[in-house]
Amino acid sequence: MNTDRNYTRIANEQGITPQNMQHFMSNSPWSSDSVCKQVQDELKDIKEITNGGVITIDETADEKAGTNSAGAAKQYNGRMGKIKTSQVGVLLCYVNLQLIQGFWSWINGKLYLPQCWFEKENEKERNKAKVPADLKFKTKIELAWDMIEDVIKNGLPFEIAAFDTLYGRSEWLRKKFRALPGLSMANIRELLRSVMPLKNLTPLRATELIIERLEGRAKSRKSRLKNHDVAKSGM
Repeated sequence: MNTDRNYTRIANEQGITPQNMQHFMSNSPWSSDSVCKQVQDELKDIKEITNGGVITIDETADEKAGTNSAGAAKQYNGRMGKIKTSQVGVLLCYVNLQLIQGFWSWINGKLYLPQCWFEKENEKERNKAKVPADLKFKTKIELAWDMIEDVIKNGLPFEIAAFDTLYGRSEWLRKKFRALPGLSMANIRELLRSVMPLKNLTPLRATELIIERLEGRAKSRKSRLKNHDVAKSGM
């Protein structure tokens, strides 16, 4: 994948002028939500990936020289591994390994605006950056869940949800997923720590051990729910 992408390169690849690409992305009144919904609708029509869907939650960040860009502020930049003036986006991706070559697609994304962007003294900066007047502050975790709800509403099927680090540590988010059918894989770092001390551990074996532990947790949870139902019916 070409990671050195900008408007000029993308425009050249598509055979249009960089000015037109810049105008389209920055000024044209198109709906990003509609585009994401169309991507999800097209995925639903691919028969080969009807089953085995996995959605992943993660974030990405771009370093900024100043704070003029919407959402730019001193915050943790995961790509750099430190706090820098950056823009941070929360991303939702779809993965399916039913196809031999594998399949993945970015299906939604939200720009995170830190709390400071909603303070009264920054109203001028919000207007300059064309931040919608009715937009309210939401945490990264809340943005992630909003996108998950959109996927469910749009009817894109998935069987597993995977999220780590900040998202995996959120009990609120894990609780939301526990109310859904399917398997959620959260806070994988702690699971990895539990198996990494083993000698001669290959990545494949580590994955198998993690899945075994997750399945064990799922069985334990089903057993607790069953016992709870039995106890409740006997009351």
